[in-house]
Amino acid sequence: MTAVSIIVTSLLVVSTKVEAQGTTITIIPIITSTSINTNQSQVTSTVNSLETGDLSGLNVIPNGSSLSVAWIFSHNGVGYLNNWCTVITSTNTFTLGQVQYTLTDQYPSSPVSISGTFGGQGLTYDLLGIGINSGPDGILGTTDDIYYTSGNANTPVNAVYLLGMSSSFEQGNLSTDDALHAWSISCPVTETVTYSVNGVSNSGFLTYTATPTPEPSTATIFIGSLFGLAGYMKFRKKQ
Repeated sequence: MTAVSIIVTSLLVVSTKVEAQGTTITIIPIITSTSINTNQSQVTSTVNSLETGDLSGLNVIPNGSSLSVAWIFSHNGVGYLNNWCTVITSTNTFTLGQVQYTLTDQYPSSPVSISGTFGGQGLTYDLLGIGINSGPDGILGTTDDIYYTSGNANTPVNAVYLLGMSSSFEQGNLSTDDALHAWSISCPVTETVTYSVNGVSNSGFLTYTATPTPEPSTATIFIGSLFGLAGYMKFRKKQ
């Protein structure tokens, strides 16, 4: 597999933020290694960046950007992911299990969509993020805050910092050029993610393109196995 080096610098808005009814939902798309699925230290480092608001150490993709599918190619669980990180804070308590998601991929032919709740997926904070209850004083950021880093999907919190939904494009055993040719048939793909809780929703989107170089000899025989959603959506689950 050809390594994809990603360094992002942009003056564009890097996140999308909605504030209503005492609830704020922020969505920050980032590129990570697929190894983050099983690496608690990577999760902790990313979540710390989300919590402090210092995103300088993350590969942030400005919301609404167009990028090549090669940025998030993976094969047999090795490669890169797009994580739809989210920060949700609220004056009203909620649970991780109540956070709803919808992820839709608009292909040239028709959309493919998955939706549900984090609780419905049986997810907890393990390898996903953290939850914070504001404690007896009802104020986030004070010494009586209660942190949850594992389990407790049904425990009331006032904030979550999550890696959220994630996705990648299957490269298979193809070279990057051949995989780009294979995926060019189903591109561009506009991916939209929406998170909702306490009656408040927010959405972010990215558009994926595939621009191959001169015609390869092997791409066509792999189109059938690579086309569509098979091997594409990867939802973060408790390991």
